[in-house]
Amino acid sequence: GSFSRTAVNASSGVRTPLSGCYMACIVLMAIYVLTPAIQFIPKAALSAIIIPAVLVMPEYDAPKHLLQHMQLEFWFAYLPTFVCCLVVNLEDGILIGIGSSLLPLIYKGVVKYKSYASIRPTVTTKVLALGASSTCPEAAAHAC
Repeated sequence: GSFSRTAVNASSGVRTPLSGCYMACIVLMAIYVLTPAIQFIPKAALSAIIIPAVLVMPEYDAPKHLLQHMQLEFWFAYLPTFVCCLVVNLEDGILIGIGSSLLPLIYKGVVKYKSYASIRPTVTTKVLALGASSTCPEAAAHAC
């Protein structure tokens, strides 16, 4: 389906979104005009077109780079996506990968919030020490 069309487009060097419109026209023409002729093409011949296009798509160094430099993303985003795409069908694996890739993002946001919350009392203390609360209590409350 669409994954194999994208693979063929990428391997043939397509660079513009206009290729999607062109590909849609070809698919519609194939559906309406060429169906009687295409039904006799063996699946092995079609796979001979698709397999070489798909083999050049993966970045084989990406897991090694993720494991060395971004371990949180490797364990909670890349690995679950990879395993689910192998075990479950591809579309569901990608959806599970999207959901699991949110975990490192949420974790980093919580850690940043905790570190921000831990320095907040210090800022409040400094504002109160400067005497801002005696002149304008609203400014001292909003300064933090």
